[in-house]
Amino acid sequence: DSGVYLVIDFHEFPFLYDSMMIIGGSTPEFELFDHVNAYLWLNQTGAFLDKALKGHDADLSIPAIVNYDDGGAGYANAFYSPVDLDGPGGYDPGYFVFGDFDNLTGDVMDDMSRDPTIVAHEYTHGMVDKEGVPWGDGDLDTPSRAVNEAVADFGSASMFNDPRIGPAFMNHSA
Repeated sequence: DSGVYLVIDFHEFPFLYDSMMIIGGSTPEFELFDHVNAYLWLNQTGAFLDKALKGHDADLSIPAIVNYDDGGAGYANAFYSPVDLDGPGGYDPGYFVFGDFDNLTGDVMDDMSRDPTIVAHEYTHGMVDKEGVPWGDGDLDTPSRAVNEAVADFGSASMFNDPRIGPAFMNHSA
């Protein structure tokens, strides 16, 4: 079975973002969908890879931060980081971040967690890291980073039987 992922709003971890200021404490209803959607697709991707790879260890508890907007500046990206979010004894090392820039556009669809192919792509990055494959830890325009991106694209494309990564997001933003 795939692991259970804790999906949290970035407002819950203010110490991660120096430029962020929290006003209020509630999450708008339309952003709660992003939490559920990220949770669903992280777990579905884990189940897919369990079946496809016959025994990869997806039984992990890795935080996923959704609705990250870089302190109000908007953040049109998503990533996996191998950094331990909460230290020893907490969650497994690593975390996912799904950016959000609907505060700039006024459209709730401008959120990286709403496209399942992006969520699956980032999950694949996490599993490559968990398996101890050292691709992509170097500078941006390097062959190892290209291979890491290709493997993550392949994981998502295989799951959805579609080579496009981010079609819902890209079609909407076009």
